Amino acid sequence: MQLFMVFLIIVVVVTAIRTFSNSIAGRRADGLDQLKHRAQMNINMGLMFIAVALMQGISLGDWWIRLLMIAVGALGIYNLIFGLRARNFYRKKLEEQQ
Repeated sequence: MQLFMVFLIIVVVVTAIRTFSNSIAGRRADGLDQLKHRAQMNINMGLMFIAVALMQGISLGDWWIRLLMIAVGALGIYNLIFGLRARNFYRKKLEEQQ
């Protein structure tokens, strides 16, 4: 159980760093590159929300907190799915331009 918690903490830290770096890179880029960085940022945020929801769901016991963590996990899944869709869309657009 502790090994899984350590893994989730590592996932949260890595995805937070990647979220911030994609945010900065997206602000410096223009056009489709900016949108591609935003899509990657959404993917990282989705993974981070899912990891936080799993961490809190494992460690806390009240039913209302678990319900709240299900909502956070659902938000993470939403970010992950739409980030992947946007990334694929912008990748195809970039390939068409080149």
